Amino acid sequence: MDIAIIEQYADRLLAGDPLLLGIAGGGVLLLLSVLMVRATRRAALRRAPRLRIDAFQLSPLGHDASLKISNVSEPLVLTALLIHGRQDVVVKNTVAGHTLPTGGTYRILLESQGKERLAADFEVEFFYTTAARKAYRQRFQLKPVKEVKLVKA
Repeated sequence: MDIAIIEQYADRLLAGDPLLLGIAGGGVLLLLSVLMVRATRRAALRRAPRLRIDAFQLSPLGHDASLKISNVSEPLVLTALLIHGRQDVVVKNTVAGHTLPTGGTYRILLESQGKERLAADFEVEFFYTTAARKAYRQRFQLKPVKEVKLVKA
């Protein structure tokens, strides 16, 4: 019986029933609009400026660390750096206001203020702006060093 109903609707659609043509056309338009929105969002994320972690090194005593980042896209200005997962880690050098040109690198020195040794068990989050005054944030896990997700702020 199900096949008979499908054949009946197919015959009515081919005959040009306005109701079925409207429903089918609306479904196709809805599907196309969803695909277009997804494609533009992906294209915008591909064009977004990106940072990359080149190296993360812990000192032999474990109280200092060095984090080297590089810019693989358009020039940007770092505005802030947050550390998630550890309350006793501080940044030794100034990050805010540093301009990072295309292909440029920047080394950030981290220090543990507590008695606990540093380990790669925390995340760093960079906030930066472009020349077009668009703000972005990018969060990295340091164990293992990998890129997490870019979010337009």
